Amino acid sequence: MHRDLIVVPYDSHLSARRAVDLSRPRPRTANAFLDLAALVMTEPDAPDAPDERG
Repeated sequence: MHRDLIVVPYDSHLSARRAVDLSRPRPRTANAFLDLAALVMTEPDAPDAPDERG
């Protein structure tokens, strides 16, 4: 089984206990979340993805 790892850097805006304003995270943090979203959306359709039944 192949697994990818996306590192999301610390961002003080996200650690605050308030609503997240998507325009405020630093570019590295925002890009990491975009990479994560892309991975989550594309992984199930990968041609080498194993069947869920084994």
